[in-house]
Amino acid sequence: MSLYRTYLKEEWKENIINYKFKSKDNSLVYKYFTSPMCDALIEKIPTWIAPNVITLAGFSLVILLFVMVMSFGGRDGMGDIPGFVSFSAGWLYYAYHILDNLDGKQARRTKNSTPLGMLVDHGCDSVTAVLISIVMATIMKLTYNPYYIFVVVSLTTVPFYLCTWEEFHTGTLELPLFNAVNEGTILLSSIMIFTGIFGQGMWEYQISLGFAKFQFNQLALFSSLAMSITFGVISVIGVINFQKEQEKQRIERANEINDSNFIDPNVSNPSVNYFKILNSTILCIILHTSYFLVVTFSSEQSIAYTTPWIVALTYGFMFAKLLVHLMMALISSSEFEQWRMSIINCSIVLPIVALFTNIKPEYITEFNTVFYIFCAKNFCLWLNNCIKLSTELCGLLKIRFFFIKEVESTTVLIEEKYSKVENYDVGGTNN
Repeated sequence: MSLYRTYLKEEWKENIINYKFKSKDNSLVYKYFTSPMCDALIEKIPTWIAPNVITLAGFSLVILLFVMVMSFGGRDGMGDIPGFVSFSAGWLYYAYHILDNLDGKQARRTKNSTPLGMLVDHGCDSVTAVLISIVMATIMKLTYNPYYIFVVVSLTTVPFYLCTWEEFHTGTLELPLFNAVNEGTILLSSIMIFTGIFGQGMWEYQISLGFAKFQFNQLALFSSLAMSITFGVISVIGVINFQKEQEKQRIERANEINDSNFIDPNVSNPSVNYFKILNSTILCIILHTSYFLVVTFSSEQSIAYTTPWIVALTYGFMFAKLLVHLMMALISSSEFEQWRMSIINCSIVLPIVALFTNIKPEYITEFNTVFYIFCAKNFCLWLNNCIKLSTELCGLLKIRFFFIKEVESTTVLIEEKYSKVENYDVGGTNN
C-alpha cells in the first residue's frame, strides 16, 4: 500500500458505516468466570477513557513481556530466563487478556462501538499472537531448532487466520467450547507462571514412551500442534457447512419462484465451490511456506539459526498486515484483495537469500543484513497500514481515536446497531 494513497474505496464507505458485528462465544470459562469478573472491573474504569486506550494499554503489556523475556533469552533465545521474569510474563499476559475483554465492554458502556474498534482490537491480537509465540518458544527452550520456532509461530497464526477467514465467509465470529482466546490464554499464562516457579529445566526433562525418548517441551509442542490442527479443521468445516446451507436456501428459493413440478435434485445435496472458498487462504499458505523454506535452505551460520526470532518477526508483521486486509474486506463487505506485492516480494526474496547462505557462505553477514532490512521494512509497512486505516476510519465515522465521542441523540441508533448478538462481547472485542 502506498504511503500516501487513500486506502478506503468510495464503494466501501456505506458498508463500513452500516457494518454490524456478530459473534458467539461458547466458552464456559468466559461465560462463568472471565466475563463476570470483567463486568465488575469495568465499573471501576472512568467513562472518559476511550476503548482504544484500553486496547493499546493491553498491547503495551505484551510488548513489555516480550522485551523482558528476550532481553534474557539473547540473540538465539537459549539464554536462561530468571524465574521472576517468566512468572511476571505470565501475569502480564493474563492482564492483557483481561484488558482485551474490558475494551469491548467499555465501548458498549460508553456507546462508542465502531468498526474501527474491532480493527484495532484484532490488529493488536494478530501481532500479539506472533510475539507470544516467540516468548513461549524461548521460555520452553525450543529456540535451538528453527523448525520448532516455525511450528510454534504457525500454531497461533494459522488458526487465528482461519478463525478470521471463517468470520469473513459466514459473517459471524463463533468460538467453540474450548478456544485459544479464553482457555488458550489461561493455559499459556499458566505455563509461564509455572516455569517461573519450577524453572526452565523442567522442559528438558526426558520422557520415555517405550519406543523413543522425548523432551517434555517436544511433547508439549506435538500436543499443541494436534490442537491447532483441530481448531483449523473446525473453521474449514464451519465455512463449508455454511456455504452448503446458503446454496441449499438459494436452490429452495429458486424452486419456489419457478413454481413448477421440477425440483432441483441438488437441494438435498447442494454443491460447494471449494476453490472459491479456499482461494482466500492462498497467500497465507504461500507466506507460511516461504517461512518454512527459509528455515530449510538456511545454513547454520545464518540468521535463521543465530537469531531465529528476527525471522519470526519478519514473517509475523507480514501476517499481521495480511490479516488487517482480510478484516477490512469483512468490514466493507467487499472482495478480499489478498495479492499484496509487499507480501509476495517477501515470500519470494527471503527463501532465495536463505539458499545463498549455503552457496556463498563468505557473504553470510550481507545475507543476514537482508533479513534485518526486511524485518524493519515489514514493521514499517504494517505500522503505516494501521495508521492510515485508523486515520481514514476516524474521518469516515466522525470519531477520535483516543477520545470518547460525546453521547448525542444518534447514539441510541448506534447502540441498537451494535447490540449484542447472543454472547456479543466475545473476547471483549472493541467494537
